[in-house]
Amino acid sequence: MKKNQKKNLKKNLHLSYKDRCIIQEFLTYGYSFTAIANRIQKDRTTISKEIRNHCFVKPFRGNNEVNCSLLLKPPYVCNGCENSSRCKQPK
Repeated sequence: MKKNQKKNLKKNLHLSYKDRCIIQEFLTYGYSFTAIANRIQKDRTTISKEIRNHCFVKPFRGNNEVNCSLLLKPPYVCNGCENSSRCKQPK
């Protein structure tokens, strides 16, 4: 991010509920962290940290802890995955 763009970022220390809803919606549509950050005027590392630190993994019953490979790389969530409705892995 360029120096002049950093000056335009919001200085709030926390993300608001509205910001978190926007993050969730944009992840569902497959937007990048950079696009989400530009939309809510925060740094992209803030978006990445928010997702990694606050993601909830819901185990699938009868599964022996085989994690989905999507959870190990950005965007660290199953939002927007084509197989999410029939996936039997923890998500």
